[in-house]
Amino acid sequence: MNSTPRLVYLYVLVVSLEKAHKINFFMGRLLWRELYTPLFLLI
Repeated sequence: MNSTPRLVYLYVLVVSLEKAHKINFFMGRLLWRELYTPLFLLI
């Protein structure tokens, strides 16, 4: 019975890390363009 919460916790951890990685990858690129393009245009 004690192994089930651990498996659920590991599953949630892996899924959350995978989602965070995708969000960081795509949102990071979008934020990079939106934040730094105006800076380069101003400079």
